Amino acid sequence: MKFGYDLYEVVSNDILSLLKIFKDEHITVFQLNKVDDYTYRFYLPIYQRLLVKKYHLKIIKSVGILYYLLL
Repeated sequence: MKFGYDLYEVVSNDILSLLKIFKDEHITVFQLNKVDDYTYRFYLPIYQRLLVKKYHLKIIKSVGILYYLLL
């Protein structure tokens, strides 16, 4: 976690379509983990927060240097 990342949680039965959209928009996903049957958690860089805002994803927490500088 070098610069700063947001932890997101998404509930979806088709995570592959979301990942394809992220790939098309050049959004980098780190540490994709499956929590439940349809719940996934992953990290996205803080500087890509505006790109992800249109998908209405829930931010669980933010970590890293950029997060503390932007407070």
